[in-house]
Amino acid sequence: MTPNGTDPDTLTFSATGGNGIDITNAEQVDVYGNQIGTDALGASTSRRFDPREGNELGNAVSGISISIASHINIGLSGQAPNIISGNGLLFVLVGERLFQVGDGVYIKKSTSVTLQGNRIGTDKYGTIGLPNSTGVVLDNASKNVIGVTSPTVVGNLISGNRQSE
Repeated sequence: MTPNGTDPDTLTFSATGGNGIDITNAEQVDVYGNQIGTDALGASTSRRFDPREGNELGNAVSGISISIASHINIGLSGQAPNIISGNGLLFVLVGERLFQVGDGVYIKKSTSVTLQGNRIGTDKYGTIGLPNSTGVVLDNASKNVIGVTSPTVVGNLISGNRQSE
């Protein structure tokens, strides 16, 4: 799930009925330089050119879901960032309350996951909010790195999301 490093080679994972990228029971996976929940330019979460389709490009559940995995790198310092925005479009009715589910990045029962150098909830420039339901969720996950570990590592920009946990 890694492009060749130029915009025309960027992979786009959008408008799925589930997760954009699902990493389950895996080890040693690198994911960088992708548009997840946005258009191919990482600039919008809506379809502008085909009114016959739905308006939203975000994935129904999570942009990236990681479950029972280890040694996963989401974004790599020095590489193109992942744009993870506009995800979590699914609503569930419980009793009389409506809950929005899904996240930019959901990490469950996983270790040694590194999340660095990504744009989560923004456009590719980090200037326009393109919200996920929640930016990043850790669920029974330990020994993971979210952000900067040294001055030479690029941190994540996590902004514009609808709720925080």
